[in-house]
Amino acid sequence: MVCAFLRYLILAMGLLPVIACAGVRPRIGVVLSGGGAKGLAHVGVLKVLDEAGIRPDIITGTSMGSIVGGLFAMGYSTAAIESLVVSLDWQADFLDPQPRSILTMEHKGRDDRYAASLPLSGGGIELPEGIVAGQEIGKLLSRLTLPYHDSTDFHTLPIPFACVATDISTGETVVLDHGDLGTAIRASASLPFALTPVSLDGRLLVDGGLTKNFPVDVARAMGANVIIGVDVGTRSLATGDITSIAQIARQALGFTDEADRRIERAHCTILVDPDVADFSIMNFEDVREIIKRGEDAARHWRPQLDSLAALQAGSAPRPVRAIPSLSDSVTLAAVEVLQASKQSRHTILAAANVHTPGRVTIRKTEEAIDRINSLQVFQSTSYRLRHGPHGDTLRITTRNLNKDRFRFSLRYDSFTHAAVLLNATFQGIGTELGTTSVDLTLGTETVFDVEYALPLAFQPGIGLQVEANYAFHTNSIFLDRQSFLSYDLRSAYCSAFVGTLYSRRWLVGGGVRGEYAEISPEFSPERFGDVRRFVSEYVRVEFDSYDRTLYPHSGVGAALWIDQARQGFGSPFTFTRWIATASTAIPLTAGFTLIAGGFVGAGTGSEFPLHYYFSAGGMRSPVVFPTEHAMRMSLPGYKTQELTGRQLQTLCLGTMFDITPSFCVQLLGDMVKRSDDAEVVFRDSRYEWGAGVTVAYRTPLGPAEFSLMSGPEHAFLPYVSIGFDF
Repeated sequence: MVCAFLRYLILAMGLLPVIACAGVRPRIGVVLSGGGAKGLAHVGVLKVLDEAGIRPDIITGTSMGSIVGGLFAMGYSTAAIESLVVSLDWQADFLDPQPRSILTMEHKGRDDRYAASLPLSGGGIELPEGIVAGQEIGKLLSRLTLPYHDSTDFHTLPIPFACVATDISTGETVVLDHGDLGTAIRASASLPFALTPVSLDGRLLVDGGLTKNFPVDVARAMGANVIIGVDVGTRSLATGDITSIAQIARQALGFTDEADRRIERAHCTILVDPDVADFSIMNFEDVREIIKRGEDAARHWRPQLDSLAALQAGSAPRPVRAIPSLSDSVTLAAVEVLQASKQSRHTILAAANVHTPGRVTIRKTEEAIDRINSLQVFQSTSYRLRHGPHGDTLRITTRNLNKDRFRFSLRYDSFTHAAVLLNATFQGIGTELGTTSVDLTLGTETVFDVEYALPLAFQPGIGLQVEANYAFHTNSIFLDRQSFLSYDLRSAYCSAFVGTLYSRRWLVGGGVRGEYAEISPEFSPERFGDVRRFVSEYVRVEFDSYDRTLYPHSGVGAALWIDQARQGFGSPFTFTRWIATASTAIPLTAGFTLIAGGFVGAGTGSEFPLHYYFSAGGMRSPVVFPTEHAMRMSLPGYKTQELTGRQLQTLCLGTMFDITPSFCVQLLGDMVKRSDDAEVVFRDSRYEWGAGVTVAYRTPLGPAEFSLMSGPEHAFLPYVSIGFDF
């Protein structure tokens, strides 16, 4: 009896609201602040509350507090939440890096070409709403809230819940306690500048930490008379601690919240202050330690928590459920597309490629959402499941069309010198799903390219690509290693292609191209001066599973291209061009990769166009003209495009060593044969060799590279470049 009385006495010193309502069971509200990675300390605090037997009646949270608090309110155990936050790849789920594996073949050709991308609006360039669209965190929250996709009232959760966001238009605090739970949490955690805002009920919402980082008053308004608050918000800095512009910005942003925060902290019955000041909001590498700091801070209050649990004696146990896994499955009865036009709805359903009725795993559902998003037409795509007597209905919602964009890139290398690539991409021209891309390349060559791409609704992955291209090149070629010739090439073409543009690994299709080429030699044999007009048919079969475009660690690439012009079919002559290539990157250890690749190109026909000759040599230089395909190949030991001929055969072998994630060393050796023969001959002694070592460092503007090479005509050949390939 005495021990029990002492516990009550200790608790009463901080629980005046409860004493004032003697005989009334306390309504405990748990309030979790925002704080980015520091907010994972909330998990440790909740573990201690569970151990003490505390059963919260209300939970409110902001930003990371809304994520952790929302999971706990849904019934997930603290062990399950801890396992989840420790195992998550926070960079992938919050920073939205789009893995190359989910890019379509239409977009893989443009991957790693642009150094920067900015929205276009009203004919001008503007800043983006956020660095990333939040697609991955949206998918994660849809899965985690799966048991409550039918629930729109957060008060009916196992623990009544509310989270806080900010209306970026008015600066008002918005309390979210109804609607789609995953969307509400996503809005509360939409860190400005990092994640795009969430449009909800006519408001544009961002992180609640801007106006109310510690929503104690929200819990009190919901009926809590005992508040257990956990505050991991940024503390104000003293004069001597402000030493950088980042600290000044952090201090300035904190002023608006500081007065409100002091009031909210004063209203807490138990205020848990985890010692996480030495962690940053992006410090997701130390999740376990941050959780432990939360536990340590909560254990300081263990006597009061035990007494509070005694006042709650007789409360029903909190229902606990398991976190849904990707392998969990549901029975789908139908698929619906919301907020889309009739034409878009057909294309979205084709991209999703979900068959009903039938069983489908959560993984397959998320892959369907990825396929829709990989069209790169919408800013983001989300899903909900509506439960029904005969199965679930998958409801897909696409959020806004992607904005028109301006993109650019700069490049310098010691062979072709400086170049700039400018791009404007326009969405919704002609049809809602049509994408128009305009490229202008300026440098030693001038290329103007307009491409229109449209996914077609009749079959998943099928698309139409229409392209117009004008190019001016000054080309230098070697013939028989004796004569050095230069000529100017002006070419223009229009093409139409239908194939699996929106498949992720395979591109299979064909098209037709009308072309004009004019060759103006500086000096040349007579056969070099001509004008060509012809129409050709072409077939493309490509496979690409590389994890990265530049310096891949794993994957396979292969292609078979056939171009043919036929006399009487829009052409005055007949020729055929064949291209077959295959390459692979095989990871042998975490930092060691084996590289291999081969290329065979052949041109037949007495009137084979000069600008269709294969040109190779140098590091990742174009192999074929015209340049509508990003077909590049490294042949160390030679100058850029030093080898030119109707026939070209190459074999490359090498290794790559990753010293750091951004720094690598690559060793390459090659054998090559080129000729003007009418037929391809493999068994021949005319193969030449080359070798080189490249040191590369990834920068925001593209890789910075330095190579030393050696070949038959160049005992010592240096090469320097910086920037993406284009």
